[in-house]
Amino acid sequence: MNHICDSRRFILSFFQDRRLRAIAPMLLGAGYGLGIAGCTLPAGMPDGIVLCPKPREWLPRAGIVLLPLPAIKENATVAFSEEEISAHDLLSRMQRGSILLGGMMPKALIDEAEARGIRAYDYYAAEEVMQKNADLTAEAALYIAMQELSCALFSARAAVVGCGRIGNALCRMLRALGVSVTALARREASLALPAALGCAVLPLTDESLAVLQSGYDVVFNTVPSRIFSASVLGDGGRAEGGEKTLYVDLASSPGGFDPAAARQAGIRLLWALSLPGKYAPDSAGRVLGEEMLALLSKGGETV
Repeated sequence: MNHICDSRRFILSFFQDRRLRAIAPMLLGAGYGLGIAGCTLPAGMPDGIVLCPKPREWLPRAGIVLLPLPAIKENATVAFSEEEISAHDLLSRMQRGSILLGGMMPKALIDEAEARGIRAYDYYAAEEVMQKNADLTAEAALYIAMQELSCALFSARAAVVGCGRIGNALCRMLRALGVSVTALARREASLALPAALGCAVLPLTDESLAVLQSGYDVVFNTVPSRIFSASVLGDGGRAEGGEKTLYVDLASSPGGFDPAAARQAGIRLLWALSLPGKYAPDSAGRVLGEEMLALLSKGGETV
């Protein structure tokens, strides 16, 4: 069957990063047609994909629209190539009864889709997906630290700020390597797992953050709030060997550091965002692709 002609089985993808190399074969193998919004195909794509340089014209012909992760930008648009389309315009062009797949979709987007008779599914909402993504993020963060530190990671002294999924994954991996780890979190309950792993634990306060200025080789931040103020950072801190402490900020916007305070302190800071798609795109793509297929099956779109 030609699934380009069978609109119910045709996916128009605005998802265009390297993870699509793994996702695309999974969708094609499950019997879906796949079109890429924009003027160029990402490198490494399999045969059988349709290039859709004018996606506004393809939206009414697609039974399924695939949005990126996150689904929309802060200005409520979806990017394709060098252009953008507003979320409202995108939904207005989709056919009633079609499916919208996106990652981290805002409630307003889901509500508008459903009001238009469009079934909306978030492929990043499942706990298993978020946990696997956290594991990939943590592994990539360790890779970054290994590249940047002049000491071996197993002999380093590390701190993990914030003990959610990513923070806990970092604590688990660091301890498995024999790293001395201090974990900081606001809630006492959040420190239970790091403590069980053998981490030193501290409540997350300005005073405890200031402690990190002395003797730490690397500090990983996962808290999406600007908790590292000028008073907390001081001169940026140094490891026991005298090298400047490496700060790796993994937190989503606005991040944990005030840029002006970071510049003033002269700290050694790396902003490390969207790591799974950069460092392990095939593994990250398979995680997302499996969830996409599960949601399409849930939506009654099995072959």
